[in-house]
Order: sequence, then C-alpha cells, then structure tokens
Amino acid sequence: MGKRLKSESGVIPIIILLSGIGVVTLLFISGNFLFKDQLFPKPSPTPVLTSIAPITPSPTEVATPTPTPKLIAKPAISKPISNPGNSVSITGYNSGEIIVGPSESIKTINAGVAAAGSNFRIKIHAGTYPEQVEVNKSVALVSFGDGQVWVDGGNTRRVGIDITAPSVVIDGIGVKQTVAQGILIENLSSKNVTIQNSIIQDFDSDNSGEQLEAGIASYYGGSGIKILGNTILRRSSGSLTGGLSDGIWFKSNTANQSGGGHLISGNIIKGGFDGIGGEEEGDPHGSFDKDTVIENNTIDTCFDDGIQSDGGNQNVRIRHNNIQRCGMGISNNPNLTGPVYIEYNRITNGVRGYYDDIGCFKIGGSGKAVANYTGNICILTDAGGDGWKQTNSELNAIVSRNNKIQVSRYVLEQTSWTEDSQRAGSSFDNDCLFTTDNTGRFIKWNGEQVKSLADWKAATGFEANGSQTQNCGDPK
Repeated sequence: MGKRLKSESGVIPIIILLSGIGVVTLLFISGNFLFKDQLFPKPSPTPVLTSIAPITPSPTEVATPTPTPKLIAKPAISKPISNPGNSVSITGYNSGEIIVGPSESIKTINAGVAAAGSNFRIKIHAGTYPEQVEVNKSVALVSFGDGQVWVDGGNTRRVGIDITAPSVVIDGIGVKQTVAQGILIENLSSKNVTIQNSIIQDFDSDNSGEQLEAGIASYYGGSGIKILGNTILRRSSGSLTGGLSDGIWFKSNTANQSGGGHLISGNIIKGGFDGIGGEEEGDPHGSFDKDTVIENNTIDTCFDDGIQSDGGNQNVRIRHNNIQRCGMGISNNPNLTGPVYIEYNRITNGVRGYYDDIGCFKIGGSGKAVANYTGNICILTDAGGDGWKQTNSELNAIVSRNNKIQVSRYVLEQTSWTEDSQRAGSSFDNDCLFTTDNTGRFIKWNGEQVKSLADWKAATGFEANGSQTQNCGDPK
C-alpha cells in the first residue's frame, strides 16, 4: 500500500521510488499523504522470486472443443455435492447438468458453459484443461469427484477463470500457471459469486506483479462474494519470498461500490505481497467496502501485510486469523468510515518485507472512524518488531481491550492524530504489553517516548487494569 516510513525525528520525508516504469516522487504536503492509487501503479522492484519451469503437457490434456453437447435433464437435488465447514450448498443449481471430460462429448469447460442454461450444474471430470474459462452466466462449475481438475494457463493465458455474471459457484476446481489472476471476478453485476474448496497456484507467473494479479481477484466485482476453504499458493515449489501480487485482492471505490457483504473464510494462503488485500485505499468505499467478515484464514509468508483492510471499513470484522512470516500483521491504514473490528487474531514470526518494517498492526491515515482491537495475540520479539505502528501521518481513534502484545521495539508507536477528538476517543485497558527493548522504547505517544506502562497510565489514564509483563496468559 502507499505509505511513508516515519523517522525517529518525526520529519516527514520526500520519498523517491525507482521502478521499472520510471521515476515517481511521492510528496507529503502540509501533512497530507497521497495514496499510490491516486498517483501511480504499484512499484515494481526486483524481488527475490522463483523461476517458472517450462510446461510439460500432461497426457490427460485436451485441447479443442467438440460436438454438440449432451444435455441431461436434472431433477432437484436435496443434498449438496460438497459442504465442508463454511462451504455454500449448490442445491439451487438444478435446472440441468452438463458433463465435461476427455471421454465425454463435451471436452472443454468453455464448451460446457456455452451449452449450459441458467442455474445449470457443470460437472468436470479429472484432467488438465488448457483454456481460459469464460463464465458469463449463472452456473456452478464443480468437480465430478474422480480426481483433480486443473484449469491450466500454461504460463501464456492471463486468467484461469474469468467471471462476469452473478450467482456463479466454483467448487473444487484447480487453477494454475496463469500470467495474471488465477480467478478474476469482473463488473458490479457479478454479485453473489462463491469460490470454494479450490486450489489456485502459480499465478502472476511472469512475476510482473501488481497486487491485482492475485490468486483470486475481484476487480470492481459486486456484493456478496464468498471465498471459502481454498488453498492459494503463489508458488507451488521453490521460495515463497517476494512478489507483488496478492493472495486475495478486492477493488472498490465510490464510483464503483461493491456493496460489501463479503465473506472470506477458512482459506490457506502462502506467499504474495499481501495475503488478503485491496484498493482503493484512500476511498470511503475502498477495498471490501462494508459489512464484510474476514475470518479463520491461515496466512504464511507475505511481502507486506497479512491482511490489508484500508479504505472504508464500515462494519468490517477481521477475526480469528493466523498470520505468520509477514512484514505487518494487519493493516488498517486509513480507516475512513468504520467502525472496524480486529478480534482474536494471532500474529507471529514477523519477517521484514517490501517496506523493511515489522509490526503487529499498521495504522495511520485520515478519516474519523474508530478501530476496535480485542483479544489479539501478537508475538514479534525478534528483528525489531513493533505493536501498533503508525506509518502515515494522522490517526483515528483506537479502542483496545484484552490484547497480548509482545515485541522487541515499541508496543505502540503513535506520532500524530487526525484531530484532538480522535485522541480523546481512544481508550486502552486490560492489555498485556511487553517489549524486550532495553533502550527506553516502550511506547511513543504523540511523538514522545514513554518508558513504562506506569508512566503512560499517569499521563493518559489508560490501562487502569493493564499489565507490563511477558508472563500473561492468552486472551479469552
């Protein structure tokens, strides 16, 4: 995301970034920060990346569409094909059934979609399908159940599955080796799309980056998108380190409001820039827009944020996620509309990333929203980790309860407020706070160092029931 790094002196720098595109200057004028998507696309440094091996065609690959499809009348089905955990039932897709496979009359997935009517179920036999699948009607693409289905981009096709219709379900399908997105959801009419129980790997195969070249991306997609129980691997072999594409990515703004109502749950995400991220960061309807839940995801190894929820954040809940080996755990920068709820997440083993920082929570930016932090555990006691780390000028109100923060630098590094009312609206209590730093860095408040919790209590009245110790139990 667009950001600045605050120096110990508190001076706001002029930053010049060099990219493959040219020279870009970020200006901070009168304390105002210009976000990247208002100014320029994501910079493209040369990260540490894994090369892609040439493709050896699978013996099961099939290439060309054929004959007139075989349509099978299908009665209503009372039992879903798969429904593990949060998965969505596909019992509503019972208008008809299409069978796709090497031994079927319909041999490509695109031909199956073309043959299907609305609310048809397209069942796909095991095999590798070298095509870019265009889903332009309300159908369910599901595995037949006889082995792994792969939509293979072959490192030449940009997208594996491109969705431009509402009420689409992708269930149990693998997508690999795409130049850009594994699965792309486009346009605001693409509402109530579900992607579940699928494997998406080796996307952004040419390493050209931009965050939007994600495993699963919603580019101005509609409301009610569900991404459930998928495995998303930026690289299926070799190093996961580096790269500028996200695992999951959403884009929304005031002119193209998604309407929110999204659910991102139970996914395993390894590698990428942000594990889960979005844009536009400086827009009150940016990223996930509103009324979204991001929960129970496991995120491992990312070049910036484990979860980036920057923008509107109206009634967005980020909870029970496990994040490790990322630069920053959860970014809420800026928080323009709110309230946002960040609850019961676990953040560990921070690793310096694109911006060369490590922290539990990235904060800052304009707006007048409230961010609620409850019951989170963050343990970053190696390599200079911070707790709450302000990276942009200005900050909104924070309400913190019952968090366990153990770091090796500042527990809270706060430098400036949006306005005094935001500081007055902040509240901290029942938190267990600890740093291994022995140079006097415990809290930075309004740009001034505070060396102990007792001093902070005396100065602010915060943490009446808080503790400064490494020996505290996990929040309940």
